[in-house]
Amino acid sequence: MIARGGSRLLGAATRLLASLPFDDGCGQWPVGVGKGALAPGFGGVHDAGAVAALLETRLDTTDKPYGYAERTTHALLVLLVSKRLVAVDQLRRAVEALHPAHYASFSYYQKWAAAMAQLGLEAGLLDERAWAEALAGAEARAAAPRFFVGDGVVVREDSLAERWRKPHHRVPGYVLGARGVIVAVCGAFPDPEVLAFEGPGADAPARHLYRVRFSGLLDGHDTVDVEVYDHWLRPDAGAPTGGGHERKGHDHGSRGDAEAAALDDEDDGPGRRLMDALAAALVENGGVTRGELRDAVERIDALGVAAAGPRLVARAWVDDGFRKRLLEDATAAAAELGIAAANATAPTVLTALENTDGVHNLVVCTLCSCYPLSILGLSPPWYKDRVYRARAVRDPRRLLREAFDLAVPEDTTVRVHDSTADLRYIVLPKRPEGTAGWAEADLALSLIHI
Repeated sequence: MIARGGSRLLGAATRLLASLPFDDGCGQWPVGVGKGALAPGFGGVHDAGAVAALLETRLDTTDKPYGYAERTTHALLVLLVSKRLVAVDQLRRAVEALHPAHYASFSYYQKWAAAMAQLGLEAGLLDERAWAEALAGAEARAAAPRFFVGDGVVVREDSLAERWRKPHHRVPGYVLGARGVIVAVCGAFPDPEVLAFEGPGADAPARHLYRVRFSGLLDGHDTVDVEVYDHWLRPDAGAPTGGGHERKGHDHGSRGDAEAAALDDEDDGPGRRLMDALAAALVENGGVTRGELRDAVERIDALGVAAAGPRLVARAWVDDGFRKRLLEDATAAAAELGIAAANATAPTVLTALENTDGVHNLVVCTLCSCYPLSILGLSPPWYKDRVYRARAVRDPRRLLREAFDLAVPEDTTVRVHDSTADLRYIVLPKRPEGTAGWAEADLALSLIHI
């Protein structure tokens, strides 16, 4: 039985999955990006290195931490691969087979979720009923308001970069970052920020609208009531909740409470509900357990904490013999320090590249996002961005200058390395001036904060 309110999302998801021809691979979809936008040899919308239309697009390098739903989706792939239920190459094939419109509109991990759902249906890890019920359940959960009268809330901060990317916001700028109290729950309405771009007939997610009272914006005891949509609000951790409501399903004081709070602080649109539904369906079908998923998320959270990459670089700076071995065979050199170079999803080979006065190395993966997760942790969002993947191989000097404020001297060669599937790269930078005599541990610590 599909929960009431889930039919819209279920229908949209069904249409989505039905539109993914996972048997043909890439290059089957016409891509309407304009005449002359594609370079010769273009293989599909995922083949970012050949999309010339991206060369004049600004790369957003804003630091955006991964949300809990995104880390959960990543953890699901790790679990499915470790159980030999899915291969990474299958995921790549499924992502590449997304219709260009879906590929362009989905976030990185939404693509993963759609691909894994289809692969799960193909392999029998998911059945149609469990998947439908999970989708409907995600929609039903989203249909309930997150806040109640008396709850303290904080309006999300905005940034100039985000404002540039999304110029139509239905929240007044003067309340960004302000604290207030819910005084009325006004109902759910189609997201006007989606409708502004997609027009009539768009399947815009329903957003709950609240009247929020702000007492700190005016002098004295005067207040301002502002109507604010749900996705612009997060709980005010320092304020008591009101209304006498009970937040069911939260195991207070436990990891479950922390997870619930993390989810409350993320966007609740269809994309995230797709990721939530995938996790619920795989658990329901027995492909993974909640305990396995929780442990996998914790391992992902720990990626990079051990500072494996900085340890390798610092040792190479103080030990010339190790530096030479690192450049000859980085996998073996890493093992000397007890560092496993293989990713959780692939037995990859690590290759070290050395920056010198004559060569500046730049690493990219134009086809997807290959990255040494076990060495450097989760890759920054900009590394996965199609803009970076396109510009890195077509105009690297301007990209480095505009996005990273790095002007490479003309007499220095920029050497771009396009990673594919089985190799992962780490760059050994030049040792900074003024660090002579520093201890190895201090050098490693300095790299963590770069």
